[in-house]
Amino acid sequence: MKRSPLIAVLTCLVALCLSSAASAAGPDRSGLPGPSGSTVWAPPGIQTWSMPNGVTVWYLEQRQAPLLSLRVILPTGAAADPTGKEGTTALMVDMLDEGAGSRDALALSEAFQRLAVDYHGSPGTDTIGFDLNLLADTLDPALELLADVIRRPTFPAAEFDRRKAQSIARAMAGEANLAAAASRVRRRVLFGAGYAGYPPSGIKPTLEAVTLADVKAQYTALVQPKGTTIIA
Repeated sequence: MKRSPLIAVLTCLVALCLSSAASAAGPDRSGLPGPSGSTVWAPPGIQTWSMPNGVTVWYLEQRQAPLLSLRVILPTGAAADPTGKEGTTALMVDMLDEGAGSRDALALSEAFQRLAVDYHGSPGTDTIGFDLNLLADTLDPALELLADVIRRPTFPAAEFDRRKAQSIARAMAGEANLAAAASRVRRRVLFGAGYAGYPPSGIKPTLEAVTLADVKAQYTALVQPKGTTIIA
């Protein structure tokens, strides 16, 4: 005999109530609970080694995805800018991918894009960082491009004029930004006109004083292997 839908629903409700009543006592709180599973965990191992030229490498291998993140950190940053020319290091970093090796700025950008490589250079007060995010199987050609950027920049004068003008425009726009203005005031209160007294990107008057010769001299002084760390 076929059961009606109402009887089927009532049967399910009774079963649910019986199940709830059986577990009404709740968990046993007479003692501390034991582990629910394995609690053994350790952070991934990091391999480190040093090269004869003074570069230190930190390498962490993970197998979740065929991707690689590479960061090159130089030990000196905008704190080494010449007095009155704050922003020199930032302009130098901007110029490194505006022409390097045998490629001009456009060809270099297209080469990175063809490999699906995300490149970024970032100057800080005490360091300079170069970042690559890429597919692991394009590592060799990506490293060749990075080597051109860091070791063989061409510093074309026309690109310098353009990047300098853009930096000055950004600095002027930042003057109308309350958060940026507060940061500049905080730096001057804490550090005066010396170390860290200016943002790494500089301000309009100091950027206007920077020449291409200053940028080239800063590159020679700061972009050195000794003290550099590579994190992969």
